[in-house]
Amino acid sequence: MYPMAHTVLHLERTIDSSHVIPNHPGKCARLHGHTYRFQVWISGPVSDATGMLIDFFDVKAAIDAWDHRHLNDEVAFIPTAELLAAEMRRRLLEVARAQLGSDRADEVGVLLRLWETPSGYAQVGWLTPDPDAPHGSTAALESVATA
Repeated sequence: MYPMAHTVLHLERTIDSSHVIPNHPGKCARLHGHTYRFQVWISGPVSDATGMLIDFFDVKAAIDAWDHRHLNDEVAFIPTAELLAAEMRRRLLEVARAQLGSDRADEVGVLLRLWETPSGYAQVGWLTPDPDAPHGSTAALESVATA
């Protein structure tokens, strides 16, 4: 197998879902829907066994689990953009760590941006630094999602 450097994968996925924000003072208190756009960056080492950091199929499947669903029925919390982003990040981190193996699980990072509207998103997480990168170059990874 070829030695692989630290890798950053990026995927964008769009789904349609509904939700209600109970006790919200505005229109979000009523049943409504969004076309959510997920932007996901996953960083870490590539598995020697699979040649992948994470299978794109598994990333898509995790996001698609919420497609055409009423999110209040899918999660055990009030489905705000902030909390949905954090939950999807948690799920993707779990999948990536499982695929990589427990001995390297702490080397995986997930940065996730969830667009609830064309002009508004919630962003959670971070990427992991490349252990082979020159000193001070970690900032380049963190700036990936600012473009």
